[in-house]
Amino acid sequence: MKLTDFCKDADIPLHLVQQWIKRGALKLSAQSGTGRAQTITFKEGMAVAVLFEISVGGVKFGVMSDLGVKLGEALTRIHGYDDDDAYFLISHGPIEIPITEKETGKPLVHSTSGRFKFRSVRSRSIPDELRKRLRGMNILINLNEVEERIKLFWRKQ
Repeated sequence: MKLTDFCKDADIPLHLVQQWIKRGALKLSAQSGTGRAQTITFKEGMAVAVLFEISVGGVKFGVMSDLGVKLGEALTRIHGYDDDDAYFLISHGPIEIPITEKETGKPLVHSTSGRFKFRSVRSRSIPDELRKRLRGMNILINLNEVEERIKLFWRKQ
């Protein structure tokens, strides 16, 4: 499908998608040439829609710019499940590093700013996944809902 048609049908600003491509958060398999329209696959359309959900959710792309490449790579691996709903989980939280105070030998915990993790998870696994990541931020995007919205207008060229 043409990227311009996809963006129009999905109500996603084309300029945002072009910024994501430029910043490395979105990699498309078909490169557009001179005079040729950019096309996307269904899976790439899913990645565009997930990025849009993230931005609509209030996460500014500038916050993600350092992570754009990692997010882009994770989006190429999104997938569903035949027996359960699928969610894209983005987690960010502090990393606790156990250290010992030199003078007293007292155990201390040092927290760093943390890291982002991206993955597809089953609906039934969400409570366990969130329990593992109680501290910090978690964003869940229902991939089944995203897929159903795209199927309403998807057409192959």
